[in-house]
Amino acid sequence: MGQRVLVLDTTPGAGLGVVRSLGAAGVDVDVARIGGRSAAEHSRFCRRSFDLGDPTVDVHAVARGLVDAVTREHYDLLIPITDAASEVSALVRATLESKVALALPPPAAHEYAHDKARVLALGATLDIPVPEHVTLRGVEDLARAADIDVGWPCFVKPTHSALVSGDRLIRFQVTRVSSRDELLDVARFHLGRVPIMVQRFCPGVGVGIHLLAWRGRVLSIVQQRRLHEPFHGGGGSYRTTEPVDPFLAACADRFVAATGWSGVAMLEFKKDLESNRTWLMEVNGRFWGSLPLTISAGLDFPLWLLRLHREGPHALPSPLPEPRLGVRQRHLRHDAVWAARSVLRAGDRLATFRDWTRAYRRDERWDVERLDDPMPAIAEWCQDTLRLFAPVGCRARRLAARVAHAARGRRRAFRALERATGRSPRVLFVCAGNICRSPFAERYMRERFAYADVRSAGTLPSSNRLVPTAVEQVAREHFGIDLAAHRSMTLSRAAVEWADMIVAMDYINLAELHAHRASAPTILLGDLDRGRVVRDPYGGDTATIERTFATIAALLDRLHERLVGATAPKRAGVVTPDPTMMLHG
Repeated sequence: MGQRVLVLDTTPGAGLGVVRSLGAAGVDVDVARIGGRSAAEHSRFCRRSFDLGDPTVDVHAVARGLVDAVTREHYDLLIPITDAASEVSALVRATLESKVALALPPPAAHEYAHDKARVLALGATLDIPVPEHVTLRGVEDLARAADIDVGWPCFVKPTHSALVSGDRLIRFQVTRVSSRDELLDVARFHLGRVPIMVQRFCPGVGVGIHLLAWRGRVLSIVQQRRLHEPFHGGGGSYRTTEPVDPFLAACADRFVAATGWSGVAMLEFKKDLESNRTWLMEVNGRFWGSLPLTISAGLDFPLWLLRLHREGPHALPSPLPEPRLGVRQRHLRHDAVWAARSVLRAGDRLATFRDWTRAYRRDERWDVERLDDPMPAIAEWCQDTLRLFAPVGCRARRLAARVAHAARGRRRAFRALERATGRSPRVLFVCAGNICRSPFAERYMRERFAYADVRSAGTLPSSNRLVPTAVEQVAREHFGIDLAAHRSMTLSRAAVEWADMIVAMDYINLAELHAHRASAPTILLGDLDRGRVVRDPYGGDTATIERTFATIAALLDRLHERLVGATAPKRAGVVTPDPTMMLHG
């Protein structure tokens, strides 16, 4: 029986590169999904694929499914491809390692791939240049954000790209901010869920040191430079191999030795070509998006990694080949997007487009498009075409929810309101993020009417967020509602089952509630005023937020009248909404 490998959560770059590399060597490769389908599943080198579920819904169920799969199928190696896959694997690491070789760095070393702040702290002790940055660990550090001065623009980086919180996995992204107000809002968005680094902008191009190591020693190394990279950071769409900078190689050697690293790693540097200054930005302890270029340069890291885990270093070619230099490779779809954005930003758009087309070389390679394995490219381009129709699908869901609610949901809800008159049902307010509309509704009911059995939640999988600064300010100054202590909650089965009545803000919220199969009567808050939709004010100015809150407050007054049969007296400190501020439409 041949060797068998399970690839967890593939991507068009790294995942497809691993599948093609191992499949071409005669290895049986299976793909386990923990998100949407990817191009790698359509490769002729993928034996089969299966779905483990969505870790942003129930990460522990996904982890249990992963353990069951490796137990049942007797794989030789498990390769997590993404940060999410690494987090899921680390969650049940001890159990997995009793059943299968796991392609993760050793636990102590993996912490550096898991936590960007620890990487920079270690780099500083190893005389590796790192960017100027300030780390904020929690909500208690929020006041410090107002005093941070690292220049503008700067970058707000969550210390973790993915993190398990409760029963969900949460993904985070880097944000470029251009002012102190933006910084404060982004800090409020993240703190309480994940620490952040506020990092000085470093000019230059992205340079990656990609390596294979074993027990603290670098075995093979290649340097790649990004020729095209996103304006606000991220992986490059067009890159080339180049001679390894001795200084960067020495930095990599020190890092690998200090951590006792085993496996693959990518040390991402920023290099200013004018001053020749270099900064370590982060370290990835998994395969990188430009892996196809590494393989095209002659370094078959996926196959070598399998041999290392199965047989040890003596099973590798001796000597290991040196990478071919000057090899160029692009992710065609991503590079087309990069070109389109460059053209739109350029003064001379025709010249910019002409320069992009002239950059093509007859000997360059593409990450996905290959004549001997065409289906991944076809699948990827088809998926992109379908994404163009995503807004249509969203509108269709909203229309379906509206029709269903008008047909039967509204009548059922009002009958429930009539039955609830004179008593206090448990009410759950639902919006998208639980940082604007539903928390205001919850606090308004509590503070104006002393209503105890009321909660709020959001349909987005993002818990423990603070409300935006402008939202907190408008609620406090114009309505006497204090949202400072609020932390967002994600809609859960337990919350749905708790409620006697659920009040949604818009039709998308209703569609999400239908997916939860809520048994409690569900109404739209605007049903109290001819089916009005309370639109999300997130990202709007203070006037928009104030009008939205005035609308919610007036509708809640009507809801309370329906529930108790009479108007309750206003509690001290809560401002009565001005009817002229209400949104119409």
